[in-house]
Amino acid sequence: MTLPSDFDIPWKILLVDDNDDDLFLIQDILADEWSDQQPPSVFTASTFEEAVSKVETDSFDLFLFDYRLGCKDGLDLLETVRNRGCLVPVILLTGQGDEELAVAAMKAGAADYIPKHRLTPELLQHAVRYAIEMHRAEILRAKAEQALKESEERYRELVTTIPAAICELAPDGTILYVNPAVTEISGYREDELLGGNWWDVFKINAVTRQQIGDITCRHTPDRVRRFELTIQARDGSRRTLNWNISCRFDAAGGLQLLVCVGVDISELVQLREELKELAITDELTGLFNRRGFMILAAHQVRLAQRQQQDLYLVFADLDNMKLINDAMGHEQGDAALRTMSTLLRETFRESDVIGRLGGDEFAVLVAAGGSCQDCNGIRRRLAENLARQEYEAPFRLEASIGVARLPAGEKVDLDQLLKAADDLMYEEKKRRRAARRRDKKDQPR
Repeated sequence: MTLPSDFDIPWKILLVDDNDDDLFLIQDILADEWSDQQPPSVFTASTFEEAVSKVETDSFDLFLFDYRLGCKDGLDLLETVRNRGCLVPVILLTGQGDEELAVAAMKAGAADYIPKHRLTPELLQHAVRYAIEMHRAEILRAKAEQALKESEERYRELVTTIPAAICELAPDGTILYVNPAVTEISGYREDELLGGNWWDVFKINAVTRQQIGDITCRHTPDRVRRFELTIQARDGSRRTLNWNISCRFDAAGGLQLLVCVGVDISELVQLREELKELAITDELTGLFNRRGFMILAAHQVRLAQRQQQDLYLVFADLDNMKLINDAMGHEQGDAALRTMSTLLRETFRESDVIGRLGGDEFAVLVAAGGSCQDCNGIRRRLAENLARQEYEAPFRLEASIGVARLPAGEKVDLDQLLKAADDLMYEEKKRRRAARRRDKKDQPR
């Protein structure tokens, strides 16, 4: 079993699924027209054992594993291929309700997961392309790093031919050496770069400079630090490099040289952003879906904890959605959901994370500040906007709202915060139902 040694197209994909209908469906989706290349060659397996056999006897560019495979699952298959030394990227295909299991698989080394009910040619093509190209970028970077470990003669021979940017910088950023790939990516000639300052030539912002300075201060010999670096090319375009920095020290322990290796992943970054839009956005409302909300909200929680800032988690559940769907039809139900999403956008700021968690449930993660200073203020503002909203549709939009506060500095899991807001919402829903029953009872007959 070997990794693909070349980067030829069409790509080879192993699709593993024990459901014949799903096998045919996914094969058809992959066979759909690709904008700029041939469709991949798809090989299939319907059992765990058959999949392992094909992995051991052939090489592939990508694995597509269904999560549910009879007695064993896609996570078992992922672990098995990794234990056999196969580093080919894996995308997990999941059914509805399998998201938590899929996240566990990603922690175990899967490149991504896609719910089957959301499969489209565009989404699958983006996911496949991104997983394969990122894997190949890693291979290319590994080859460049290996070149740095060779003898000086061999090193120079390799770095002039390998399609990865390699440069040597003085500790202050002065450019001492660049290989041809640097000039190709940047648009600058070698003589224009040598002797210049890397950070100034490529318009590296102050925040990134500080981060790089921190990295080099903490560096130890032979340790490589990896991150994404955005530079401005000669034509003004922005290029993103998968960037490594390795420090070289003199006999006295002073920093002498920065050896940098970069792979141009600009197209992959653009693809990643497009893939995020496809994978984390709710199609009906345009808000983040549950997956997108959890990813962005978790990032916001970490940021707020670093900045010692309060957060509020708003949980809103539309009332009477079943009545709207049953009495007026699902088109009006969809209209209600879209109206609610518009109202949430108008109520909260662009910096707040707004998502539709599923069905008629919405959540908003709000950073302290602005006109929303406390739980009661947030609830009141949203209720007022609901009350004065003018609807074109023949229904009145009402919602039960729960707001949970995460004080600055307090360590709380996002799932716990979401549950706390959900519980508060449910208490309000019960109070509203009880109030409606009392009002109905007190009405004269």
